[in-house]
Amino acid sequence: MGIKLSGGNQAPGNAPANDPAANQRPTMSQKILKWSRWTLAFITIVYAIAVIVVVWLIEYDAEDSHLTSVMMYMPQYI
Repeated sequence: MGIKLSGGNQAPGNAPANDPAANQRPTMSQKILKWSRWTLAFITIVYAIAVIVVVWLIEYDAEDSHLTSVMMYMPQYI
């Protein structure tokens, strides 16, 4: 039991006419897998941007804001 994402070596336009998998709509599990990939990619990009912004704020703007001035003296693992 598993998710079959592709039919193999054939290109989508070259599928035989009698292939029942060629005319099937994506299953619910395939849709969930697709949306979860997009969601995780989006969360990863947002996280990377947030880390860059926080590091930049600590480096260049730490003394102007209370939050970043406290963050400047926190341990590195935080």
